[in-house]
Formats: sequence, C-alpha cells, structure tokens
Amino acid sequence: NWVPISNRTIPGTNQHYPPKGWIAPGVQKLDGYHALWYGRSREFATDYDRIQRQQCVQQAMIKQLAPATVLTRFQALAEAGEQVVETDIPAEQLSSFVSLAVKAKDQKVERLPIGPPDFGSAADNFVTYPDFALIHKRVQEMSTSAEETGAGSESGPARGEPSGTFTVRTAMVGQEPEITEEYLQQLAEAGDVDTLGALLADNGKCSVP
Repeated sequence: NWVPISNRTIPGTNQHYPPKGWIAPGVQKLDGYHALWYGRSREFATDYDRIQRQQCVQQAMIKQLAPATVLTRFQALAEAGEQVVETDIPAEQLSSFVSLAVKAKDQKVERLPIGPPDFGSAADNFVTYPDFALIHKRVQEMSTSAEETGAGSESGPARGEPSGTFTVRTAMVGQEPEITEEYLQQLAEAGDVDTLGALLADNGKCSVP
C-alpha cells in the first residue's frame, strides 16, 4: 500500500506537516533515500507495518547485495555503523562470513514478527506481556516445517539490476483505482488522519521479486 515520506515535525506538537512525498504500490526500485523511508515511515500506519517493511528491505538486501562487494567496502560500512553496531569478530574471519553470505543469498527467508499480527493484537498488551512459550513454539514450528519441506532456494537478483537500488513489491491491499497521491496529499493537508489510517492500513504487506 502507499507509504508516506514524512515532513518536518510541527513545532510544539508530535504531529508532522503533510508528507513531502509518497512511495506508491507496485514494483519499486528504491535508492538509498527511498529505501530508508520505506523501512522507517510510520505515519498513518502501525509500528508492526513498519517492522514488516523493514523485513522486506532486509530480504531485498540479501537477494541483491553481492557479498564480495560488501567485503571490499566493509571498513566504510563499519565506520558508518560504529555508533549502533559493536562486534568482536576478528577481521581475519570476514572471509568466512562472505562464504556464509554467498550460501545464504539463495535460501528462502522466513518472516515472523514477534508481535501483532502474528502474536496477539496491538490492543492486548502482547509486547508488554509476551507469551514466550508460544513464541518458542512458533519458531520451532517454522524451523521444522522448513526442514521437512526442504526449503528450496529462490531465484537470485535479476541480471542488469542497477547498483545501489533495492526492488520490492508492495501489495495493493484494498487498493482502489481512485486512490492517488494527489488524493492522499489532500487528506493529509486536511488533517483527515482517520481516513488515511484506513486507506494505508496493512502497508507492511510486501514481497521481493
């Protein structure tokens, strides 16, 4: 579904000015700016929709990033992430992780958000009081199912994909032809949050072509 690109926060409030852009449903090739907004946007939707979109970006990265390229740029990536990532992995072991990454690229990725809608609902305080036994059971069921069916590999990234982009397919959940960027922007400018929330519900539904 449509994903808004948020504007600045209105001073003295927790609200934002109307979005400065939108990411439309359908197949999209996202540059870094739009990939970040696709994964981070949470206006007019829930945090759980955002979690699903972040998982979709991760899947796209696994399928489309070349492990060897990541290795050659590891130092720059490490410096960029040193504020949020800490590791004691020795540099000499990096080649082993590249080998693992090559094998992982062709494996099917399963998604299981630990929270609504997979567990409980946004209204029943599941995150505050999680059922750990149920979580363990669901994870074990997914692992067992994958082993029994021999979770096969998915096709790799399409040849000729431009570097520095990620391709995702957003599901048109309840999408009607008349829902346009202009219409959504008008609703945002009018402050009709309820209608926007209904129209953009489930904008976490997506897949990686």
